[in-house]
Amino acid sequence: MSSYPEPQVTYPTSPHTHTFIILHGRGSNGELFSSQFLGACTASGLNLPQVFPGMKFICPTAKKRAAVVLNQALVNQWFDLYTIKDPSRDEEIQVEGLRETTKYLHDLIAKEMESIPPENIILGGLSQGCAVALHALMTLDLTLGAFVGMSGWFPFVKHLEDIIQPPAGEGSAGLTNEPGGGHEGKPTSTAMQAVNFLCKNLDIEPLPDTAGAIPRSLQTPLFIGHGEVDIKVFFRLGKQIHDTAVALGVDSTLKEYKGLGHWFREPEEIDDIADFLSKKAGIPQVKC
Repeated sequence: MSSYPEPQVTYPTSPHTHTFIILHGRGSNGELFSSQFLGACTASGLNLPQVFPGMKFICPTAKKRAAVVLNQALVNQWFDLYTIKDPSRDEEIQVEGLRETTKYLHDLIAKEMESIPPENIILGGLSQGCAVALHALMTLDLTLGAFVGMSGWFPFVKHLEDIIQPPAGEGSAGLTNEPGGGHEGKPTSTAMQAVNFLCKNLDIEPLPDTAGAIPRSLQTPLFIGHGEVDIKVFFRLGKQIHDTAVALGVDSTLKEYKGLGHWFREPEEIDDIADFLSKKAGIPQVKC
């Protein structure tokens, strides 16, 4: 993990029970995003560290990478991409950064698991941070407590859509008898095919087949929040995350914020995140 800057860490004010790893968007950094996200308050006037005093917050900083759309200028970004308007364009340039950052996040999660179980770890991000955190989540052979995505999109999602609903003449969704796939010769589920497509794409060891059951990573509940008038990452891309996740059997919650652009909504979205974590991950809230 040494090639990445040290993350910004906000330590719990009571005994450590949970960890929230939250990633910034392109061009930002962990220190700045930590102050912005953790400084935002609920309607009751509390920020997330006050709502969840036993939670450690880790805000990593992306490496500086040459950005194609900025004439190769070096910026903090988790991976490079050609355009956010159409993330599937020239998507091969995304792979190197996605692979490196996914490995980095897996290492961060493993380090936290030295003190708390995976179900007490929350992963998420804003914008590009959401995009890469999704890949890190889905290529884990673990169930985390929850995932929180804001104003994001899903790299390589069109390939997953083709697995879920193959083009005419290319098989059917559900179960398939792939060569070498399946558990003891049994068909491989669509969800497992999707997860292992992402693993293969990032040169990660395929996850063990679950004999038709949903992969452990996809048993993590998702929160997807997105502004209705986001002109950087269109709302339809956030909804695409939700729709794809639901089609793969994930418990996903989509929240649309009227009149909001490319950011999070305070206090409504902070309230929604706090309530989601309490409901889905069982984390008690401190109330005023």
